[in-house]
Amino acid sequence: MNVLSIILTFVSLLYPAQTANEKLVIEILNRDLLAKERAADYERTLLLVTKGTRFENHWQVNQPVKDDYLNLFVLKAGIRNRTDLPAGLKDYFGSCTYVGEKNIVICDDAFITTFLEIHNVPEMIKASPDRENEWRRHNESFLLWVLGHEIGHVVKGHGAAHFGSDTLEANVASASIGYQRELDADAFLVDQISKDKEASLSLIRMCLDLLNAEIKKQVGDKIPAGVGILFDYNNEKVVRYMRLRTHPEYVIRLTRVLQKLSQLEGYDGLKNLTDTFSRNLREG
Repeated sequence: MNVLSIILTFVSLLYPAQTANEKLVIEILNRDLLAKERAADYERTLLLVTKGTRFENHWQVNQPVKDDYLNLFVLKAGIRNRTDLPAGLKDYFGSCTYVGEKNIVICDDAFITTFLEIHNVPEMIKASPDRENEWRRHNESFLLWVLGHEIGHVVKGHGAAHFGSDTLEANVASASIGYQRELDADAFLVDQISKDKEASLSLIRMCLDLLNAEIKKQVGDKIPAGVGILFDYNNEKVVRYMRLRTHPEYVIRLTRVLQKLSQLEGYDGLKNLTDTFSRNLREG
């Protein structure tokens, strides 16, 4: 090996080549693409979901990548049609994604802030005398689910994974390895927030309203009044909907989240309700 080769090898060890994801993050930082005004909302969520993990007090939002830290980047809404976007960025729209290296997570804030509205959750709380605060709590809980789920992938050493509308609304094989990883990441989130009673209750309410909004979308207004999962087991239309497996993936995952949360928190009534609902989801 000649002297030049030795020098180049030494330099490459000191300054390893940047990966495509690292280069993309640099481009994101150098352009006006980050939702800086939303950083505080994500930071409050990170405080809870990283507690007790190696990332507790070792995370940052919208900052240059730092080794051994969780590096979160929040894309601002309204940038999809910009002509100066770096190559590859569009792959991260409509989702929250762990890129698979350097503990980098990229979240599209537009996905976070519009998912519940697109899925008609406001309809479920319109009669609430405290609907404005309930809507705020629902959005906070959805962010908690999404971000906590992605951090679960990082903590558990999974490969690249993303939480987005396309995967949430897909019908997937429940026996697949990828699907099991999604459940594992959800389980991590539940374990983390079960340490906070208020956060747990808020997530339960959001999950119930999102489930009920999906049921109502499928069967119209013919759902029973009451609390919990508004699922009429004597309504053949509802049962047929479940048996044909036309429910999107998030219905299953929300049910699993509710089951585990109710078990950890000791809510026996909710646990029995979600167990019964889950049995119907698995029919067919």
